[in-house]
Amino acid sequence: MKISYHYLGLALVMLVGIGLRFWHLDFKPLWLDEVITALMSLGRNYNDVPLQELLPIETVRQIFTLNWAATCPQIAHNLVTQSTHPPLFFCLMHAWLRAGLTIFSAFGDRFGLNPPLQYETLGNDLRSLPALFGVCAIAAIYYLNRIAFSKASGLTAAAVMAVSPFGVYLSQEARHYTLPVLLITLSLLILIQIQQDIEKQRWRLSVWIAWLAINSIGFYVHYFFILAYIAQLVTLCGIFYKVDHQSLNILPANLPLIITFCLLPLIFFIPWLPLMLGDVGRPETNWIPQPNNILPFFQTLVGWILMVIALPVENYPLWIAITAVILMLLFGIWLFLHIFKGLKKLWQTTDTHSSTWTLLCFTACVLLEFFAIVYLMGKDITVVPRYNFVYYPAISALLAASLVIPTDGKMASIKKFISLPASPCPPVFSLTPSPTFTRLSLVLLVGIISCIFVVYDLAFQKPYNPQEVAKNMNVEPGLPLAVVMGYNDYQDVALGLSFALALDKIRDEKIAGTYLAFYERSPNYLSVLQSLSQMSPPTTTQLNLWLVIPGLKPKDYPPNLPLSGATTCTIDPTKHYRLGIPYQLYRCQ
Repeated sequence: MKISYHYLGLALVMLVGIGLRFWHLDFKPLWLDEVITALMSLGRNYNDVPLQELLPIETVRQIFTLNWAATCPQIAHNLVTQSTHPPLFFCLMHAWLRAGLTIFSAFGDRFGLNPPLQYETLGNDLRSLPALFGVCAIAAIYYLNRIAFSKASGLTAAAVMAVSPFGVYLSQEARHYTLPVLLITLSLLILIQIQQDIEKQRWRLSVWIAWLAINSIGFYVHYFFILAYIAQLVTLCGIFYKVDHQSLNILPANLPLIITFCLLPLIFFIPWLPLMLGDVGRPETNWIPQPNNILPFFQTLVGWILMVIALPVENYPLWIAITAVILMLLFGIWLFLHIFKGLKKLWQTTDTHSSTWTLLCFTACVLLEFFAIVYLMGKDITVVPRYNFVYYPAISALLAASLVIPTDGKMASIKKFISLPASPCPPVFSLTPSPTFTRLSLVLLVGIISCIFVVYDLAFQKPYNPQEVAKNMNVEPGLPLAVVMGYNDYQDVALGLSFALALDKIRDEKIAGTYLAFYERSPNYLSVLQSLSQMSPPTTTQLNLWLVIPGLKPKDYPPNLPLSGATTCTIDPTKHYRLGIPYQLYRCQ
């Protein structure tokens, strides 16, 4: 039987991508944003979280159970009133969780399957759908580069995305990033087909309908998809302007249809548009800092480097961080020089010029939109690398194409292998390593190493690092522990819940109880201290109480905290930490 080693290579790439994305999905605790995803996707909201009272950890566990009665309109209503996101991803996640439970109830006992959506596997259940979308994006970018450039470029693009630390990071987040990555990749694939149709003076209605459907769906997945849509429109206008004048006979006859297709995604979004505009000034977005001179440009470059290499830098000794930064910069500079040489060759080659122009134009438009948001709206979104998902597919496609194209005028041996025709017997691995093969192998090896760091939370660490916070708080596992969170908004509540979930993973309730309380800090932190004085502590002789009040300075912590009854808590000055927010230990007796 003849075997196509090209498709065997693709299957291997997909297996690697699947393995890296589903590997240790529940290793890291849910952080603030993922807690928001959990609440909304489970069909719950912040009204399900008791406030102004001390909660045992069992109550927290009950909050994170599936609400079977919830519907997509109800989830959308919760998002409108308590968050700043469009509803489609959260409705899909709710359906995914319901389907898992339904399938298990029908077949689980028969095949000995573990039931999904158990509290202990909450992270795995929530992150599995984004991981699946991340795997689908690998297949999508294969077809994108195959159509835009060649089969060899398609396989290379799939391999580059499969081992991209940025791609694995997004796939292991219970958030709505990998779905828009998949949709943007598909929309670029169709945009390339449109570009090729225009050059061939051809009109295919099915292609435009697919483009319309994908972009219309994307609007309801993530607001930043609108940036990708605008960049596609600008690129599309450039394509029509760029082609030869004799090819423009396709435009007048179909101009009304083209304009209609371009406007319909916006028209379909009109029902949600007022709600999106209302989210612009919400306090939930106030965490995004204002730009600091030209720093956003450097942060953008760092974001590009993190797409291919991510070494341990955050919260590590200075010598490790400096070494990692130097290695990442050297690798980034080396790779940039090769990419530039490859892009130049792609630009100069007749068969690849148009596709290269299309992807470069799209990327440039998105970057211009990013900097417009940064400097015109005063929101430095470049400080958050995950927002680069908008142009991540285009960068990956161009990176792969520039790596695989021979820059010496000869066909590289790697291309000979990955484009090898069907053969009854496997090839002998005696290929003389070419510069292209060596270059690609190094990129993939660095990517795999980086992905391991990401999976084990050594790179792309979770914001506020709930795992490290829980470790610091659990200083005495044998004593009862209470976390008191002074909240000002829903995000503070989600942050407190993330700490409780992380503590629950490492503490044994049979030995000592774990408790959580939320007290409103309005008009200031003194209201939290006043509420604490009325709190009834657990019936125990000793208690470690952690006071978490965002923005509170060390000098503002009182030396003693009187609780209800005769319980008094004394500050432990040696146990003050700050990981994004401050938290202080009080020992109560």
